Amino acid sequence: MTSLTHHLTGTEAEEARKVYDPKTKLNGEVVKAKHVADAVLFLASQDSEVITGHDMVVDGGVLKASKVAIITGGGSSG
Repeated sequence: MTSLTHHLTGTEAEEARKVYDPKTKLNGEVVKAKHVADAVLFLASQDSEVITGHDMVVDGGVLKASKVAIITGGGSSG
């Protein structure tokens, strides 16, 4: 969770974690700033020299969970 998350949701850190953690776990891992930083470092490295025009989503599955909820009209299936 970032301070922006807390500001946008109007929640305290612990309350926001309770809401977002179940939705952001991918393979048992909660997304941290380090995960985003690692993606940025990869994109800035020579390892990504042939990658162009790609949307890299580093959200631990939140986007997927949101799509599932919209399509099914309910909660995420995990």
